[in-house]
Amino acid sequence: MTLVAGAASVTINPDLGSDLCGQLHRRRCERIRDDLEANLLYLAEGKTRILLVSLDLIGVEAAENRAIGRAIQARTRIPPRNVIL
Repeated sequence: MTLVAGAASVTINPDLGSDLCGQLHRRRCERIRDDLEANLLYLAEGKTRILLVSLDLIGVEAAENRAIGRAIQARTRIPPRNVIL
């Protein structure tokens, strides 16, 4: 079988004025110093397809993780169990 691979990167900066997490006080995004990214690696062999996703985020809650998996499945038909965040 043939292994197919693809990679992509997209900027995921917050909107100016958005709340920032990871602080012990409320803080809003006032400027973008460094871009935040989502980096993806797609691997497929035969009928098996896997998507590895790296996010420049502090964390993703379980409900958001499931929602991301469902959204990816709706657009790509990759089952959520084959999406690794």
